[in-house]
Amino acid sequence: MSHSAWDAFVSGDDPNGHGAEIYSDAGELAESVAAFLATGFAAGEVGLVVATPEHVVAITAALAARGWSAEAIDSSAQLLICDAESTLEAILVDGALSAEAFESVAGELIDGFAGRPLRIFGEIVDLLSRRGRVDEALALEALWNDLQLTRNFSLLCGYGLDIFDPAVQAGPLPSVCRVHSHVLPAHDDARFRNAVERALVDVLGPTKARDVLYIVGGTMREKRVPVAQDALRWVTANMPAQAERILTLARSLYTSGPAYALNA
Repeated sequence: MSHSAWDAFVSGDDPNGHGAEIYSDAGELAESVAAFLATGFAAGEVGLVVATPEHVVAITAALAARGWSAEAIDSSAQLLICDAESTLEAILVDGALSAEAFESVAGELIDGFAGRPLRIFGEIVDLLSRRGRVDEALALEALWNDLQLTRNFSLLCGYGLDIFDPAVQAGPLPSVCRVHSHVLPAHDDARFRNAVERALVDVLGPTKARDVLYIVGGTMREKRVPVAQDALRWVTANMPAQAERILTLARSLYTSGPAYALNA
């Protein structure tokens, strides 16, 4: 999936899209959420944010930088903010995720917008994931997908995961990718792609690097996930001896290295 596909999700081309941004920097997440919400506000849509207090502060600041101050949003009644922790507690019964409680809580929130086009950002799934309850986070994602069958909204989820950690690539990340229609593994998609391609070339050599990209980038692949992320997932699963070196180098190149294009 190219960055333009993520841009299309943010712009609302898929009004029932279900996106996920994998982030390590809360400021970058806030920028993405603000772009997602502000694009909707400009089109007359409304927003629901279910987030931690710290992220609410960052998101509202990012919205203000885009011209959507708290006063402007309040005057147009376009945004409802809910606390992620309290909302999570409301959908748990005896400490376990309840489909019935979720349907009641989320359904009531969404129905409160009276059918207006709605964009939602939520990080309850991230709270569960960070507590090691990945299976419940994925079950909650499935409940959101089911809810989209009866209500119209687009949904952006945030996951604080380290994409350059082999345990993340072998563990929760592939499953997170499968339950979303759009995935942004790193905030700067072009730099991420270039970093992964450079790491593949440096560790495997140009020929094997091209082979990996050919395998994961075939015409039959689901394009919900960028090729670069599929490449990291594939080498982690199939080339464990080289995967850690590739991931370590890709991390270094993404955070501080120059842009690079695979043309060898």
